[in-house]
Amino acid sequence: MRCRWCGMETENSQMCDWCRRNPLGEAPEITLARERALALQQRQQEVVHALSRIEDILDNAEDERNINAIINETSLTEHELAPVLNRLQRAFLIRDIATGNLPSLSAPDIIILRPTEICHWYAEAVLFEIREEVKYKGSLLGGSFHIGGGFFLNLGDIGGRLESSQDIAPVGEGVLIITSKRLIFFAPALLLEFGLHEVVSFQYAENILVVHISGRALPLLLVVADGELAGRILHRACQNVS
Repeated sequence: MRCRWCGMETENSQMCDWCRRNPLGEAPEITLARERALALQQRQQEVVHALSRIEDILDNAEDERNINAIINETSLTEHELAPVLNRLQRAFLIRDIATGNLPSLSAPDIIILRPTEICHWYAEAVLFEIREEVKYKGSLLGGSFHIGGGFFLNLGDIGGRLESSQDIAPVGEGVLIITSKRLIFFAPALLLEFGLHEVVSFQYAENILVVHISGRALPLLLVVADGELAGRILHRACQNVS
């Protein structure tokens, strides 16, 4: 069967696909450009929708296997995943840490690893010192009368109490390193190094890591880019040591 418009071979119709798409007989190059633009627009819509679904899964801490299903379903490329790639890599890393698989990194040049020691994580950090100040605040119970010459007669007892306050001051900017054996903070003119067995407890938040060390009265307060990730790695590394 031939197309009644152009005479080209067609299978199940009197009009070929080309003539059906181009009823006005526009130039082929115009048609192809328009179809490419339409296909690109449709692909962009698919990618936006897929990325939105992935972000919902990350925001709600759902099973990451759903993310893999979306990626395979829409054949997303690494370039198309770029807007959420960092969050994806972080989510997969946290999942691996939870199952006991800590990352193994090349240690920065500022430290030398010991035999069998593995560098799990390092990042720029600012160390703050928590300073505690104790003051005595006195008070007079009863009356006080001036008796001349700069002297006073106090009637009553003298009382008072100790008051403490804490202040936070930056100590230095450097690098925080977590290995399979040690917790290290390195800064110009400052090196703090503790075995993981010395870590008593710790807390972490979005960009803060607070570590309590055995034998130290006050904890280490560190500001890092990702306090949660650092805390999770430190937690698992300490578990592996114990």
